[in-house]
Amino acid sequence: MNEEELASALAGVDTIVFTAGSNGGAKEITKTIDGEGIDKAVSAARLARVDRFALVSVLPESWRERDPGENVEYYFAVKKNADIALSRSELEASWIG
Repeated sequence: MNEEELASALAGVDTIVFTAGSNGGAKEITKTIDGEGIDKAVSAARLARVDRFALVSVLPESWRERDPGENVEYYFAVKKNADIALSRSELEASWIG
């Protein structure tokens, strides 16, 4: 779906709860779901005039006592950027951790 199609599907919604996640898999999947996906959802929320947006977050970054590997480290970085992007949007944002 593009942003306009997603916005149309969100018509009449009060709150978006974004729970999609790659769970630290391959980098391209993480980028698509946890990076570009959140950007598209925030843009669609604006278009659909949905003011409230909740995002499942990995922050504070979990598993810091372990060696999670390169893909999970990338996942943490992308999720952190998504959190920042949402916090900078004009939406009424909240995080689920």
